[in-house]
Amino acid sequence: MKYYEIDCKNIIIKSKLPDTDYVVNPYIGCSFSCLYCYASFMGRFIGEPVENWGNYVYIKKNSVEIFDKQLKKFLDKNSSSTIFFSSVTDPYLPLEKKYQLTRNMLEILKNTNYPGLISILTKSALVLRDIDVLQGLKNVEVGFTITSSQDRISRALEIKAPSITSRLDALHKLNSHNIRTYAFLGPILPHLLQNPSELESLISLVAQTGTKSVYVEHINLSPYIKQKIVSYDKTLASTYLSLKKNKIQINDDFIRGLLDKYGLHLRLGNVIEHRK
Repeated sequence: MKYYEIDCKNIIIKSKLPDTDYVVNPYIGCSFSCLYCYASFMGRFIGEPVENWGNYVYIKKNSVEIFDKQLKKFLDKNSSSTIFFSSVTDPYLPLEKKYQLTRNMLEILKNTNYPGLISILTKSALVLRDIDVLQGLKNVEVGFTITSSQDRISRALEIKAPSITSRLDALHKLNSHNIRTYAFLGPILPHLLQNPSELESLISLVAQTGTKSVYVEHINLSPYIKQKIVSYDKTLASTYLSLKKNKIQINDDFIRGLLDKYGLHLRLGNVIEHRK
């Protein structure tokens, strides 16, 4: 794993996502090495090949200072905008323990009484460190990416990411502290679409944490993602690409039915699909 410290010029960036206005990414790259990650395309902006995703992190060491300056100007025109941590990295990578970039920016939002929604998406229970800051924010939610009901299955594609068990436990703890949560069920891996009981188990476990709403996303198998999976394990890639091609008995209506059964609200109103 390689780490580099860099300076950034901007940190609050206009979003292209459908349900957030601005994104904040304190890091470039990710040490969790998830094979399916769409954000691996970021490598092209810093001269890193797709296959190297998961082996580097660039730390935007001045991002807190830049965030503070941007936010002061930002508040005049965008006080009700949604700010999302983070769209192309995880805001709670292990490096966050040392650098505390995410925590310090959240503290700035707390100290300015920022009224807009602050949304966080992570795979790391390190977010629990910042419960004190989260409780001081006017409008915040924390989401966890959940891709399986079993740690051993998750580990095959989320090579260095925190366990599913730790993520579910963190969701439960956040809910017990009255911090609003959501789960990002994505990607829905092809083997889940072949196994209704496994998919139901995943949804049931999320509901048991006290979380009330979810995003659901089918796997994105764009060419650069296929390239990453194939470069890691050709047998695994063959299996998953075959399952995706012959997509199955489970459709979106079935997924909606399971969400209704467990009292979970489907955000965006639809399962996210990546079309060619």
